[in-house]
Formats: sequence, C-alpha cells, structure tokens
Amino acid sequence: LGPVLAKLRGGQPVRILCLGDSITAGAGSTPDQRYWVLLQDALRQQFNNPQITVAGWGIGGATLLDARNWLTWQMQPEPPDLLTVMFGTNDSNAYSPEQFQAQLATYLPEAANLSGGCSAILPFTTLPGLDKWWTKTAPQAAAIRQAAADNGLPLFDLHAGFTAQGEAALKPCFADGVHLSPAGHQEVARLLLAYLMAQATAAPAL
Repeated sequence: LGPVLAKLRGGQPVRILCLGDSITAGAGSTPDQRYWVLLQDALRQQFNNPQITVAGWGIGGATLLDARNWLTWQMQPEPPDLLTVMFGTNDSNAYSPEQFQAQLATYLPEAANLSGGCSAILPFTTLPGLDKWWTKTAPQAAAIRQAAADNGLPLFDLHAGFTAQGEAALKPCFADGVHLSPAGHQEVARLLLAYLMAQATAAPAL
C-alpha cells in the first residue's frame, strides 16, 4: 500500500477499483449509497484531493472462480492504483472452504501479475450477515486472512469489524440479512476509511 498512500498524501491522482459480488454491486441500495461511492467522497475530503476516483465492479451471484475470468477486462485500459477484493458470500454456498482457499491461492497472485505490479491488492474478509449468515461465512473470512498472510498482502478485516459490534447492533446494516442496507454501506465506508487513514498515518513517506 505504500505507493498508494504516498499518492493520497501527496495530492496525486489515485484510482481505486472495488471488486465483488452483489454486495459491492449495491443490491439493497441506490447507486449513490454504495460503499465505494461514499469512500470516494470521504477520501477526497480527508486528503483535499479531487483526483481520487473510486469505482466498483460487482456482479450478482459471483464467486471467486467467476471473478478470475474478469481480471483481464478489469485491468483495462490501465490497472488501478489499488484493487480491493471482496468475495466469499456466494462461495460459501458453491464449494468448500478448502476449495475457496485454493481459488484464493491462484486469484490473488494472478491479479497482481495482470496488473504488471502496478496495483496494490487489498483483500477484504467476507462480510457476515444475519441469522444463519452470522457464522456461515466465517470459514471464508479465515481463508482470506490466511491467503493475505501467505501472499504478503495487507488485509482489511471487514468480518472482524462487523462481528465485533454484535449481531443485534448490526441489524439496521442489512437490507435482507445478506445484502447491505444504505446504513450498511455507510458502515463499510466508515471502517474502510478508518483503515486507510490509519495506514496512511503509520506509513513512512516515500
């Protein structure tokens, strides 16, 4: 993340692309309420930098196996400075945590390679949900933590950030128990902004 954080602090253009499934696509919210739209506004304000752009590419029903087929397109016309990756909800129904771990072992290095080393890769741990979903995606979140460590990547532990608040407190954050409500997108944006600001403060200047 070092070069990205240096650009943020230095007022340079920064392009962020957020990948995911229907949660990133914004099911349960309107386009202006999605977490990555809110993140762009917040980052521009925090860094007084209108050259920060945050885009989202979320496909309903997508698993990590599906996402591998889209990486080449997503790096066009040029790779983003920061690529965030949030999958695992659909994967928890599609195949075992071990298979998900194997997909991560391929996907994350492939994303880095296709970017030509130009994109910082930031995995998000899979979101929990309500009721049975509160614990259902915990194995996928654990797999992402391990994959980030194995690949020497930073990690945004969204699963831990949500579960630490307790299920009852998070009910307003979900539109249907799985997809985020507008309040949920605001919470993801809040936690992600706090994470990036903490990293920017801690990172040495380049």
